[in-house]
Amino acid sequence: MLTVLFWNMGGLDRANLCARLAHRHAATVVVLAECHRPGAVLGALNPPGQPVRYNLLPNPSSPGRANEARVQVFSHLQSTEWVRLSAERHFAIHALARIGAPELLLCSAHLPSLLHALER
Repeated sequence: MLTVLFWNMGGLDRANLCARLAHRHAATVVVLAECHRPGAVLGALNPPGQPVRYNLLPNPSSPGRANEARVQVFSHLQSTEWVRLSAERHFAIHALARIGAPELLLCSAHLPSLLHALER
């Protein structure tokens, strides 16, 4: 069974809490909005001395600037099983192509808030 965990981290440093939730619920995919420290989350998801379970899917919308992407996707499936179809700063679309299983389309988004847009 595929399990997806989505959380808007609000820019807070909650890497360890996120990892505990992902492990407790055996999340296959972890989608985080407003995750400003994806490296810290990846480290918490893969504690030292244990096999690597999660990979951070590349986000080409911010090459070399992963912290600028508003959506980060982590998966314990191999990165090669994911096909990136599209990505921008506010969203990412990936297809999961596994042998013997139907293709799954994962669309993750964190769009600009209209509330804050009206304040400007």
